[in-house]
Amino acid sequence: MRRTAVLCVALITAACTTSGERPATAARPAVNVVAVQVPAWSPSDLELFLHGSMSAPYLHNGSVRTLAELLTPPAERPAAWQRGSRRYDTAALGYADEGPYRFDARAPGNGNGGHAFGTDLAAAEKRDLLEFLKTR
Repeated sequence: MRRTAVLCVALITAACTTSGERPATAARPAVNVVAVQVPAWSPSDLELFLHGSMSAPYLHNGSVRTLAELLTPPAERPAAWQRGSRRYDTAALGYADEGPYRFDARAPGNGNGGHAFGTDLAAAEKRDLLEFLKTR
């Protein structure tokens, strides 16, 4: 029997002025609940996504630069990238592809394969998951 988990994300939106203040006439914030169905995630996989967004690069050997890349199938992940940047990519949740060091995932011990959980999510579900993780 295959287990399936559903990650529900509440996206709260409120009408705000350009100064960030809520107008006095604004009603309650609108709440949009997005359910992302994730097949067979183990507790450690879920832990990585809920708390891993603060520790780029990802995987035990630092072979995946961003969480957005971690959500792509292993065969589609970059084989090499620049490492050492202090500029954080807030859209992809990881460090920018720049820096003085070149990381090559094809070198022994540097592989970025495996860990395919979440790779079969729809593009909108991946985007929603990344947006949720920005709030953690």
